[in-house]
Amino acid sequence: MFREDYGEKLGEDAHQYFDFILGATHRMKALIQGLLNYSRLGKSRSAEILNLNEMLAEIKENLAAAISSKNAVVEVGKLPSINCMKTETMQLFQNLINNAIKYTAPGVVPTITVNAEDRGDAWEFCIADNGIGIPDTQQDKIFNMFSRLHAEGDYEGQGIGLAFCKKIVELHGGKIWFESEPGNGSRFYFTISKD
Repeated sequence: MFREDYGEKLGEDAHQYFDFILGATHRMKALIQGLLNYSRLGKSRSAEILNLNEMLAEIKENLAAAISSKNAVVEVGKLPSINCMKTETMQLFQNLINNAIKYTAPGVVPTITVNAEDRGDAWEFCIADNGIGIPDTQQDKIFNMFSRLHAEGDYEGQGIGLAFCKKIVELHGGKIWFESEPGNGSRFYFTISKD
């Protein structure tokens, strides 16, 4: 309101300060919304049998713009139907696939594979990519809330996606981990209990 009413009377420095304030306000709003969404994960606790191949087809539609903009290839193996929380499970896969698309070097066509293995009492999933990888010095904090490994101008995001993934996996009685080599991509593994 101040900017609208007095904008013509302000100098260039004042306009630049307003831009900083508005940018910080938008970032704070996004962080608060992220925290609220994080706190709501698993509140319904209603599980249902979900065909993961159908869910992955829906996720590919949701990410169609990102896939198209980078000509990404998303290959999905034969996945099981599992008893899980639908919204949370969809967010888990979508976050990991979106990260795999986003964190690629310029000029590299993202190639992502999604597979599952039966481990007896749990399903183990792997989402592998040919992205930029995660530096050894940053690997211990990758699942922490607000942990950004790159400058905001390089890759957008608030640094909460992998914290969401960890909480979702834990809500399903599983564990999440990864293997990564800088410059040679990453493989994110997680388990979802059959119980």
